[in-house]
Order: sequence, then C-alpha cells, then structure tokens
Amino acid sequence: MAGIVLLAGAAAWGVAGLGGLVIAIAGTDALTALLPPLSIDRDALGRTVVALAIACLGLALAHAVVAIGLRRDADWARSAGTLLAGLLFAAFVAGAAAAMTSGAAGTMAGIIAGGTGAAALLLAAAYGAAALDLVGQVRARGRG
Repeated sequence: MAGIVLLAGAAAWGVAGLGGLVIAIAGTDALTALLPPLSIDRDALGRTVVALAIACLGLALAHAVVAIGLRRDADWARSAGTLLAGLLFAAFVAGAAAAMTSGAAGTMAGIIAGGTGAAALLLAAAYGAAALDLVGQVRARGRG
C-alpha cells in the first residue's frame, strides 16, 4: 500500500513540477493576467514559480527514491517513507484546515474552499495510511 501511494505521489509531484516549469517559461504573462494585482513584477513571479516547481520535483524524486528502496526491501526506505508520509500527512491536514477556515471566513468561495479542503483530506488520508503501513512493517521486522 505504501509503495503505491509513494509511486502515485512521485508521478503527481513530478507532473506538478514539470507543469510549473512550463508555466514559468511560457506562461508567466497568462498567470499574471489570472491573478489580482501583485506587489511583485512578472520576473519575480516567474522565479517564484520556478522555485515551487523545483520543490515539487524534489518531492517527486524523494518519493521515487523511497519507493525504489521499498521495492528492494531496504530498511532505510521504511524509515524514510514513514517520515515522508507523516510530514505530508500533517501538511495536507493543515492545508485542509486552512481551506475550510478560508471558506468559513468568506475569504474564499465556499465551493472552492470545500473542494480544496476535501481534496487535501483525501491526500492526507492516503499519506496517513502509507505512514501507518510503514510503521507496521518496521514493527513486524523488529519482532522477526
């Protein structure tokens, strides 16, 4: 189960990272047009998108390395996977809380806040299940 979540995460974070790079290279003007007036210029926005894209690609790489390690039955991969899944579980729970709070406060459209919050909770559940699976694997190996 954890391996599937990590492989799916590697693919999703990789697509997000590549998409961010495409936006930074080709679509900063279109992105600027979609956003409300910003206090930063177009070049700064482009650099910000590149930084976020690189972070997404880093997460994709981390997911892939851990998934490969799990496939090879490496002990370090179970520990690293538990940490990775646990951190992303917490991040998505926080993101869901932020989205729901924004919706309740009226700073974000309710339907968008609800959808965003629900999606974040689903991702949190997947990462939480992966973390629990890996903890169970570590415990089982410790008893063997």
